[in-house]
Amino acid sequence: MFRENTEHRQKSMFCTIDSMDPRYAKEIEEGWAGLFYKHVFCSIDEKLFEPLYSKDMGRPNTPVNILVGLEIIKHTWNYTDEQLFRAMRSDYEVNYALGIRELGSFYVGDRTVYDFRERLLGYTLSNPEEGTIVFQLFQELTANFAELLGVSKQELRMDSTMIEPNIKKAGRLALSFDVLHQAVKVIPSAKRTDSLNEVLEPKFKTRILYRVESEKLGSTLDYLLQLTDEALKIAKQLPEIAATKEVQILERFLEEQTIFDEKTKKPKAKQASKISASSLQSAYDPDATYRQKGDKKSSGYSVNITETCGEDNPIQLIVDYMVEKNTISDQDFLKKAIPNIDEETTVYLDGGYSSVELWQEAKSNNVDLMFTDMIGSKPDPDKLPLSSFDVVTKEKEETILSCPAGHKPLYCYFNKGSYSARFDIHICESCPMKSQCPTNLKKRYGVLKFSKKSYITSLVRATCFDNETLENSLSKRAGVEGCISGLKRGQELAKLPVRGKLKVYYYTELKMIAANVKRVFRGIKIMLEKGKLIHQGRSVPIYGT
Repeated sequence: MFRENTEHRQKSMFCTIDSMDPRYAKEIEEGWAGLFYKHVFCSIDEKLFEPLYSKDMGRPNTPVNILVGLEIIKHTWNYTDEQLFRAMRSDYEVNYALGIRELGSFYVGDRTVYDFRERLLGYTLSNPEEGTIVFQLFQELTANFAELLGVSKQELRMDSTMIEPNIKKAGRLALSFDVLHQAVKVIPSAKRTDSLNEVLEPKFKTRILYRVESEKLGSTLDYLLQLTDEALKIAKQLPEIAATKEVQILERFLEEQTIFDEKTKKPKAKQASKISASSLQSAYDPDATYRQKGDKKSSGYSVNITETCGEDNPIQLIVDYMVEKNTISDQDFLKKAIPNIDEETTVYLDGGYSSVELWQEAKSNNVDLMFTDMIGSKPDPDKLPLSSFDVVTKEKEETILSCPAGHKPLYCYFNKGSYSARFDIHICESCPMKSQCPTNLKKRYGVLKFSKKSYITSLVRATCFDNETLENSLSKRAGVEGCISGLKRGQELAKLPVRGKLKVYYYTELKMIAANVKRVFRGIKIMLEKGKLIHQGRSVPIYGT
């Protein structure tokens, strides 16, 4: 049964802080624990988590705000679970942050925390269309933080980075063994052949992975793949295991890694170049994919991060994030993000996000995309850009109104996505811009042809790449690199201790909240030095300032 926790709002008769030296009490109340309690813990909307619990009468739940608060604290200070549980038992600051004023007065069992995580993951898995509850919490907390400190969200910057789950980097041989070994374990011993029973022996792994000679790697891999095929045929005949995760991974692995040899009538290894980046990377994390970005190779996922970048903001906040397989492009991330960006917002992005279509889509939503570079060939610097022509691009109104010198075409038409126009040859011949103009001078006319996409591309370049604009965009966007670096170092985002997309997403969500919590602590300190906080449009003193 779901029950909200309001007990922390009532002062306990046996409040430990009342018996402290006032100097210690002040440190706690004005330190991270006091700030966490006031601005994080008290802002946790427990009703978001009500769907996790039964509506029937029964034993009430452990207070959700305490469980959620523990998870945020864990990722704020990068605690292991063991350190978190110890802190809950013995650290008064952690207890104070969670609204508990008497040390040892409230017990949270390890199993309770694990069960809460499983409830969250299970709900997300069962209700994929609703998004995650933690993301809703992130949005509410971020909105509160922005209001508290007066953080504007009218200027944003975006970037993506690769993150890795808790999987080992496995070559084809090691991956083949892991997949085979996992599947063989679920096949009943009575159904295994002698060769499959051998797979489970420790000496088999040693012989296959560590003692194989380099010139025999290919034949060893083919042998493992043949054993994999043998295991799959047996498993498919056993309904009780055919649908298990291990067997499904086995089947997927064979499809991705092998071709059928007509001569031997056995599967053999594909050429490495023929294997997709979306192929299986780990027997223990089927969602992970492979990507090489520059000189970096990674098996795992990508996270796309959007943060504020207004110059007048006391701090910058992360306002959105997405986690996907690392094969997804930056443009795909941007396409998903555009509908959720507020109107009259400017977003700074690098060239990996550049897309004429997305620029137009954002414009239609009253959002400005400012790219620091663009994919594709660069225009001829000695020629006038197409954007210097006056062109109407509205659907069913497409036409060229005038050239850069202000002359109207004799006629113009639009067909199959392209503009065609003819200009007076006498005017073109005498034009001082003749040498720079992309118009082709024929015997009777000056002829101009270009696609609508080319014109929009030129328009994007004109908007984004004049010297002053580009310098500003580069400066604004560069800060997101520091954000990502801070997340990887400060919040340990680079390598997560979990695997599987669902758990990776959950951990990432909490690290985003934790990163914002740390920023808010810093922001409050800045505002305290000024003697006030900005809240609901007015200045209010805090802590006696």
